[in-house]
Amino acid sequence: MARRHSTLTKNGSLWAMSLLAAGLGATACGDKDGDSGEDTTGEVVDGGGTGDDSCGGTAPVISEITCQNLGLAHYEDGDYPQLLMTMAVTDDDGDLSSYSAEVYFDDTVDGTVATDSSPFDPVSGSTSSETCNTDSANLGVTLVITGGRPEFDTEYEWAFIVNDAAGQSSDPYVLTCRTPKSDGTWEE
Repeated sequence: MARRHSTLTKNGSLWAMSLLAAGLGATACGDKDGDSGEDTTGEVVDGGGTGDDSCGGTAPVISEITCQNLGLAHYEDGDYPQLLMTMAVTDDDGDLSSYSAEVYFDDTVDGTVATDSSPFDPVSGSTSSETCNTDSANLGVTLVITGGRPEFDTEYEWAFIVNDAAGQSSDPYVLTCRTPKSDGTWEE
């Protein structure tokens, strides 16, 4: 299984983003000193797709995102609470063979999140060496929160956008989810 490692920081907060996708199950795992990169974030689904090279006509669709508290993760410099956002994504033309995921958030719960600029780099990966053969994937994004922004025990609106191999982007999917407390406990 191929692995990609990404650690994103913003205002003192560590964001370890993990993507687990269909097909071959390539992942991009959160990494921090002492993190083994072992994937514990989701499930691999059979991608299907046509397997031909004529894809690129449709954008991916995020049909659902669930937010789950994963408790504390241990790192050399401390224990930090984590959230797992699991996205169910489809793409009718099967070009989820490579993808990227973007994450945005704000603390105004009003049904919208600005997506004109993100403080975080997109995380990308691939599910297959063949083009046009992956029409569905479960993507898991693990957010490791160290304090700062986002703050502990705070309700935020999150927006996710998935881009496919042809560069087409899903519509933003917005959900509300509270961050865990500093001890890893969570009130939904």
